[in-house]
Amino acid sequence: MITFDGSIEPDWVENMNSVLDDNKRLTLITGESIYLTPEMSLILETADLADTSPATISRCAIVYVKSKSLPIKASFNKWLRTLPSVLKDQTERIDLFVNLFMSEIFENIMRKDFMIYPITKQWMLSNFVKVFSSLIYDYHS
Repeated sequence: MITFDGSIEPDWVENMNSVLDDNKRLTLITGESIYLTPEMSLILETADLADTSPATISRCAIVYVKSKSLPIKASFNKWLRTLPSVLKDQTERIDLFVNLFMSEIFENIMRKDFMIYPITKQWMLSNFVKVFSSLIYDYHS
């Protein structure tokens, strides 16, 4: 296993794309090729993917993002785009409701001592979306 730990430089990571492909071949500047054996694997560990192209990301098997790194607004906007066409004209009102009330509700719930185990805002939003989706289920047909 070969592990690259640290920031990703765009100059060298593009050259790694051929290694990340099925052929697992690294072509050097001299024209030589180095092949990874089937027993070998390549791991890229980095704090961010800012300098990484979509081509490199698509070749990786797993990309892990901590829930704290992803704003809940991004998750909510994704769900908002899945609303049935009948409710599309209500998108702004639903968005306004969530922006005005949900963050304060999330903060109050997370501060309470009655929680048995720690929860995240992502988890609370996910459950809110599930409940809301069940209430508008009839509009999907």
